[in-house]
This record gives sequence, structure tokens and C-alpha cells, in this order.
Amino acid sequence: MHIALAIEHLDARRGGAETWVSRFAAFLRREGHRVTVVAQDARGEPQGCAVRLVRPGGLTAAGRTASFARRVRDALRELRPDASLATGKALGMTVYQPHGGTVRASQRQNIALIPSYDGRGLKMLMNRLSPKHRAALRLESEQFADPTVRLVAISEMVRRDMRTFYRVDDSRIRLVYNGVDTERFDPERLRPLRGRLRQRHGIDDDTVVLLFVAHNFKLKGLRELLVALRQVQQRAGRPVRLLVVGRDRRWKAYRKLARRLDIEPQVVFAGPCDDAAEAYAAADVFVHPTWYDPCSLVMLEAMASGLPSISTRLNGASELAEGSGAAVVLDAPRPVGALAEAMLGLMDPERREAMGRAARQVALEHPLERNFREMLACLEESAATTAARHGEGAIGV
Repeated sequence: MHIALAIEHLDARRGGAETWVSRFAAFLRREGHRVTVVAQDARGEPQGCAVRLVRPGGLTAAGRTASFARRVRDALRELRPDASLATGKALGMTVYQPHGGTVRASQRQNIALIPSYDGRGLKMLMNRLSPKHRAALRLESEQFADPTVRLVAISEMVRRDMRTFYRVDDSRIRLVYNGVDTERFDPERLRPLRGRLRQRHGIDDDTVVLLFVAHNFKLKGLRELLVALRQVQQRAGRPVRLLVVGRDRRWKAYRKLARRLDIEPQVVFAGPCDDAAEAYAAADVFVHPTWYDPCSLVMLEAMASGLPSISTRLNGASELAEGSGAAVVLDAPRPVGALAEAMLGLMDPERREAMGRAARQVALEHPLERNFREMLACLEESAATTAARHGEGAIGV
């Protein structure tokens, strides 16, 4: 088959959807398919894949969003692939897999995390007045309106949101959870790396390290985690450190919050990590008290690394862990007392070890290869349906 993949930025170093598309493209090539990636820009494109660059017009963010989506559609019409997949801002694809979940759900949760009623009301008003937000909602409505586009939800939570916000029929939606590289993130392979970040930041072997990994500290619940950590620090009866990994331009505000809470010495702001495996190797517990995450890749990596996790039902990856003994799943980041109790419960090394074994088992059931093959099956079904609709012969898959 000729398969087209659409994404704004083709750059595996950016993480998230960008990394996934690069690796999926390489997988498709190994399977013998012809691959074209349609992107705004590209760095380090997968070997053997063609790249079609499309330049968005427009003077504003809203204008550029709409322009890019429509130019992707134009490019796909010219390319005429057997099947096409988009993971974000695009039109004209035959399969749509929104890695970021739905815009409406994300906006809802960005409002929900604001503590005050007045603050939430102001945020709602700002969203309604924002050309960027209105453009994103218009584009998403157009994406879901086409009944010929197959939809892929990366968690049951995302599938519910698709039904709730856009009245999408279940027959259009396929559930395909994210996968994880269980060879790269393997407890045995990580063991020799355990001391690297600890030594760099002066953390001794007896200290329990809680790991938080994100680039959007607000949405992923760092404020609530810091408030809860104060309770943990007072009651744990042993040294505890929080290792914060990732880039967020407002990170200094969180350092000031840690200072006000009198826990600054217990918090390490490590910044972005070139090798995520080092962060998982250094940690004892992974904490991801997110307000919204369609299916957290970092939580899957942590579980593959043999770490017990704490997260919320607002994270699609929690669906895989709940009931398995691999994670503590809270309803939401607040009240912070529940988050503190969850962390205190994992001060016990025997419990951490048992949960870590369960976490590894969950990850082994969701390897990256499984995710790729399920996505390929979606594209094959889409190609067959398109061929039948156009009265063409069967497409070789």
C-alpha cells in the first residue's frame, strides 16, 4: 500500500506524537509499504520514506492552523494514497487518531484545574473570545463531521469524549491503546543506570525518589503534587525527594511554590533529560497526577521500567493499570490529601516491588509492536473500504 502520514512537525526528538509517527513510518517501511509523510517541517525523516512539505499561510496562529489543515488535504488529494493517517491538525485523511485527545475535553480540563469559581468563569470567557481556540474547535468539528473518516481513540476516555462531544457512532471508532518499547525500558537494562541522576543531584541510595515527567506542569498536576509532598515530607519518616523532569517555561514559579511550602530542598528541577531511561532508573515511584492525558506515554514507559505509579482517571493509560495492582488511580489531582496518602502508602519497599512487577507485566501486554500492527490493520480496512466505495479492485496489503 501507499500510506500517507500527516503531522505538523516530523521530528522524533520532540517526543509524543512526533516520535510515534517517525517510528510508525519506519515500521511501515519494514513491512514493505510505501510511505509519504506530509508535514510543515521535517528533521531526521525515517529512512526510505518520502516527505511532502506544506507551508501554512496566515498571519495569526488561528489562520496558520486552518491553512495547514487545508494544505494537508490538498496534498493528500494530489498524492492519492491508498490510506492516510493524521494525528492532529489536518483534513482529508481516511483515518484520524488524535494523540492529544479532543480539543473540547482538553479545554474542559484546563478550566477544571483552576481552583476558584471566578477563575474558571474568566477562563471560559477567554476561550470563547480567543480566535485560536475558536479555530481549533471549528477544525475539530470538521474532522469529526466526515462520516467516511475512521476514528482511532487511544483510550476509552477519549472514545467517550468522541461520543459525548460529537455524537460519533461507535462503528466509526476503533480503540487502540498506546504501546511502549519494552526492550528499551527494561528494569534489568536500567539497573546499571540507577546512580547517574542520583549522583548528579546529590541523592543517596536510601532516599525514596518520586518522579514527575512533563512539559506542561500545570496540566499534569505539579502544583497539587508539591502541596501533597509537603504532607509526605512531614510524615514519611524517611528521606524523600521529588525529581521533576521536563521543560516548562514557568518552572521557576513552581520552585518559588516549593520554597513557600518549605520543601525546596526536597525538590530537584532537573530540566529536560536527553535519556529518559536515566530518569526511570533513578526513581522509586512514578507520580502523574494529571488533569488530562489521553493515554500517557510516560506512564507506560515508567510501568515498563518496573515502577509503581500514581495517576488519575483523567489519564487514559490508567485504564490499563487499574485493577492490576500496578498503580494507585485517584479520581482527580484534588483533594491533595488523597494524593499524599497514595505516596505515603508507597514508602513501603515491599509494596513498591510488588507493584513494580505488576506494572512491568501490564507494559509487556502493550508493546509498541502491538500498537503498530493494530494501527496498520485500521489503515488496511480503510483502504479496502475506500477501494470498494470507488469501485476499484482489491488493494494489495
